[in-house]
Amino acid sequence: MRLPFQTDRLAHTDYIVSADTLAESSVAEWQYRDTAIVFDSILEEHHPRLLDDFFRMLSPKGMLRVKGGETFKDIDSVIRTLGFLAEIGLPKNGLVIGVGGGTVCDVVSFAANLFRRGLGLALVPTTLLAQIDAAVGGKNGVNFHGTKNLIGHFYHPETVICDINFLRTLPRKEFVAGLAEAIKVFAVSDERLFRNNLCNRELSLSGFSMESLSTLVADSIRMKLGLLAEDPFEKSSRRLLNYGHAFAHNFEEESNFALAHGEAVLVGMAVENAIAMELGLAKPEIDTLQEMINSLFTDDCRRYWIRRDQLPSLLAKLKSARRHGLDLVCLRRIGDAEIVSEVGLDIIEAAWDRTHNMLMSDHHPKESTNAFAGDPLCTYLAPAP
Repeated sequence: MRLPFQTDRLAHTDYIVSADTLAESSVAEWQYRDTAIVFDSILEEHHPRLLDDFFRMLSPKGMLRVKGGETFKDIDSVIRTLGFLAEIGLPKNGLVIGVGGGTVCDVVSFAANLFRRGLGLALVPTTLLAQIDAAVGGKNGVNFHGTKNLIGHFYHPETVICDINFLRTLPRKEFVAGLAEAIKVFAVSDERLFRNNLCNRELSLSGFSMESLSTLVADSIRMKLGLLAEDPFEKSSRRLLNYGHAFAHNFEEESNFALAHGEAVLVGMAVENAIAMELGLAKPEIDTLQEMINSLFTDDCRRYWIRRDQLPSLLAKLKSARRHGLDLVCLRRIGDAEIVSEVGLDIIEAAWDRTHNMLMSDHHPKESTNAFAGDPLCTYLAPAP
């Protein structure tokens, strides 16, 4: 499945999704270019044959093995990648390929834009979060001075190849992180895709076939690109794609990045849903969405919760970084959201308490359950025929 995206007259990206995307036919044109590959070493353990075949097809000018993860996402890793590109002498018309999760995609994209004032770039995201979010849209950044994504830019790749085979070995933490971003994009944009991809199935890796995973990834990319189409460089802070992100980066920073981005987004969506409830905006099915989110919470989601007494300083920091405004994405129902700019501290505190009670309750649904399955309030969310 090929999804083209035109950001302007000079930038065009092809997003390719299937369970056979690293076949020779998909990368044939790369064989005639000088290439450099930066890849996550963990892939050698889980997908050695897939990786070996890919390397053999390309015969790259150089390969850099890195250890991905949030600690990799810093300026030192960008400098190391630039040094590698300089050492192998990748020419101006060369192609640098990033193979790994979201942090690898971010660092390689950052370096590609800087080296020789811009190299050709291709990404092979290997986690669910990277395939449906981090590698989509051209935005990249690295953490700096303890702040998430403090420095970065936009640099659109020529091609993003999403091979679904990489997803079959993801641990639950990584799979949940990706599902959080899928919930985010469908919840603010499309009720039908939400129900078709997420309802009446186990929300675990075993609940998805290769075909349904391909559909989940392709539909997520399509909807994200649709939401980005009018603002591909994200100049406005009033964006539906910020759902779940108002507080997410703070949860990550407070955890010293032990909390994965998608886990933080999961908690962030729960908070914004609670705010919508306190404001009287949310319809009854948002209660059920909260149950779905609750079923996906990991132990780290609970461990790194920010205390209520930290709210005033947290809000001051957020408003300072956002031109003294706080744009919150509040769902009325699935596929119907609005951006609320002015919310009183009392509302946020009440929502904070509501979310805390949900996180810390003794009863948590099993990870394989789906809160929307057969719920009388949400029968309209049954899979479409």
